[in-house]
Amino acid sequence: MGSGNSAESEEETAKASSTTEKTETANALRTTDKTVKFNSEVDAAEEAIPVKSKDPSNLSTKSVESMTRSNLCVSGKGKIYGDDAPLGDIDVPRRSARRKSELELTKSLADGAITAEEKAKEQQFRIGYRQWRMGKGHGNHSLELEPSMEGIRRSSRRNLTRTADALVDNIQHPSSPLKPEAPRGRLSVLLTSGLRISGECLEALDQSEMDLITACQDVLNKNWIGNSTKPAPALYPHQWSWDSAFIAMGLAHFNQGRAQLEMRTLFQSQWANGMVPHTVFNPDPVCLAQYFPGPDFWNITTSANAPTHGLTTGICQPPVHSTACWHIYQHAKDKASAKRFLKHMFPKLVAWHQYLYRDRDPNTEGLVYVRHMWESGMDNTPMWDAALDSMELTPEMIPPYTRKDTLHVDPRERPTKFFYDRVVYLIKLFIDNAYNEEAIGKCCPFLMQDVLFNSLLARGNQDLALIAEELGEDPVQYMKWAAWTNAAINAKLWNGSFYCDYNLVSQSLSPHRTSVGFTPLWSEGVPPERLRILLDLLEGDEFGTTMPVASTSLLDAQFDPNKYWRGPSWFNLNYLITEGLARCNSEDAQSAAQKLRETSIDKVRHGGAFEYWNPVDGTPCGTAQFSWTAALSIVLLCTTCGEDDGFRRLKSSPEFNEQALPSKDLKSSYF
Repeated sequence: MGSGNSAESEEETAKASSTTEKTETANALRTTDKTVKFNSEVDAAEEAIPVKSKDPSNLSTKSVESMTRSNLCVSGKGKIYGDDAPLGDIDVPRRSARRKSELELTKSLADGAITAEEKAKEQQFRIGYRQWRMGKGHGNHSLELEPSMEGIRRSSRRNLTRTADALVDNIQHPSSPLKPEAPRGRLSVLLTSGLRISGECLEALDQSEMDLITACQDVLNKNWIGNSTKPAPALYPHQWSWDSAFIAMGLAHFNQGRAQLEMRTLFQSQWANGMVPHTVFNPDPVCLAQYFPGPDFWNITTSANAPTHGLTTGICQPPVHSTACWHIYQHAKDKASAKRFLKHMFPKLVAWHQYLYRDRDPNTEGLVYVRHMWESGMDNTPMWDAALDSMELTPEMIPPYTRKDTLHVDPRERPTKFFYDRVVYLIKLFIDNAYNEEAIGKCCPFLMQDVLFNSLLARGNQDLALIAEELGEDPVQYMKWAAWTNAAINAKLWNGSFYCDYNLVSQSLSPHRTSVGFTPLWSEGVPPERLRILLDLLEGDEFGTTMPVASTSLLDAQFDPNKYWRGPSWFNLNYLITEGLARCNSEDAQSAAQKLRETSIDKVRHGGAFEYWNPVDGTPCGTAQFSWTAALSIVLLCTTCGEDDGFRRLKSSPEFNEQALPSKDLKSSYF
């Protein structure tokens, strides 16, 4: 063929590829009341099923059952979705879509999509599954039935589109253990969820752990709001940045499409300068009324970088997102879909990390700062006390506000008015400076180089390098970022016996020991001699209890076992420490990791998926049905602690020289 025809062919192929990619992205991000989402679809763009319009007030039980049998999707609150669906909420009894499934199977055979033998095997699977559900096959695991993909999808679909009567929020009393809807064994969990569990973990799981996985899935299903997951039913009704990353990691083990959509939705509201916002607000008026400060208070329209899509806050949260994206890919059943997802996310993740190094590292030392307490994720930790005390505010400097958090949780467990006065003061300062990072950096009284934030950034760079390699991009730049930040953490944030935050305003290290001091383990940045010190602390009087690691040293004068980040044990920090210990080349560290894994899971099994726990007596605190607790429980149960993600192999490649760290011209050469 001539060169002209070849060029035309390549152009047509490129156009077709572009059109396909745009369609996939549009479908993945489309979430309206007229769309029904099933987890059987790949790449987060899911099937829409139209239904006939009906007035819910006139629906008879029979007609409702008929609609359910025709595969009508019902949300967690009983809302019907479809092309002309009623907007009201109705109670719909749970029914099987078996009749439609049988028709689909017959049609597939007629179309030649499957063979008669495959149909017989499919029918055998369904019969065995129904027998098991009715108790006839319970305990009989000798049935040689291989769950087909379609069977798994349909059972998972039923699990994730449960009807209103099955999904009424059940915020249990702190003394009530978290339980699944009904006792279900290993076979039930596998059939109804399509879990992605490594073979070694599957063999090690006992019945109670399989039931716990099911219960944690239920928490995530109940908190799903159509295109993302809220952290809790009432206290946190919107999408939070690092919450969504942790949640996506849990979703990856039973709903790849939803895990991918979770991250896509968050990054749809990424700022023009690359910042990923701390919160993306749910525009539902009821949800907006539940939470303070809302989008009007943040007034991000003063910034030229504010996103055109979505209502957000004007701050960020720890960069755990590339780690979440890589975790999704590692455990994806549909690798082709997951790779398209990585390709979509990669430039956004790079822009996010570039923003941090460009706008939050004024001294080009490899450490970025947080400019608001909420950016670290450890809101009212004692590490901030000196910085907050230094803010001498007069009443006119504090904008008027009314808190909503104390309406949902015991006020004694929440931050003080003193703390919230400074929260809103800083927001006003950002607005007055039009969210200009350079201007804020010159006048903000709160600039902290946080151990946790930077440790997550270093590990995030490692996972960004792995994503780059998978996509055929050069990973070396991101490997250098990781090594650079790890080196800076060790050089500046180690006080001789522990890792502590650095106050850029007062130019001093925080005197308080908190659980963030263990998080450099997460990025594999702790030298062997310092690892021994950290292990001794985990066993000592400050952090060594029979409970998961406390957020603040038990010997700290500011320790409060029930007060948010001033003492309680948090599941996400314990997950980071557990995984970090397990990745160390030390038997003592790995033994400590296993112990911490067991104590963390035990709290959820017996106390429920709560926000945090009293580290002294184990009393659940905060809000119930907490999403990241449920999600990370699934991750711990479905993976082997310290699983090799491939970075060690990448790090040993001849192309990478850890000593060749970025120089002072990094901003001009990399950004």
